Amino acid sequence: ALRDGPKPQVHRFSSAQDEQSFICQRVKYLIEKEGLRPEEVGVLHDKTYVLRNFRSVLPYGVQCFETKKQTGLEYRAIFIPEIEGMSERTVGLDWNEDQSRQRLKFYMTLARAREQVYISYRQKWPGLLDPIKPYVEWIQH
Repeated sequence: ALRDGPKPQVHRFSSAQDEQSFICQRVKYLIEKEGLRPEEVGVLHDKTYVLRNFRSVLPYGVQCFETKKQTGLEYRAIFIPEIEGMSERTVGLDWNEDQSRQRLKFYMTLARAREQVYISYRQKWPGLLDPIKPYVEWIQH
């Protein structure tokens, strides 16, 4: 495997506030207690408004980027918040092709992490990510 470290964690939250608080606290912990530099931590998503919400509350230097701008960059830890918002249909593709494209995009995002992966969601787990279920640690908040 390209990645060292623990299994990716999937966190389920009941509110946006809880999700954001957890991510902020965890990022601060990684920087202050585990010695990661802020630029070694990435928050990745497709939607700029999601990233904007995090950028304003995270320590300076933590990277908040759209997934499509992440080719080749690596982080020691990545956070993928609001994962349910990353699996929207692409107009013009048939369902299977769209699912394959979405899954590939997600795996490419996961590949940005060298050590730790935190995935979080609130509403419904995206079914297209079911193949990763056996390989992650599930944490309910």
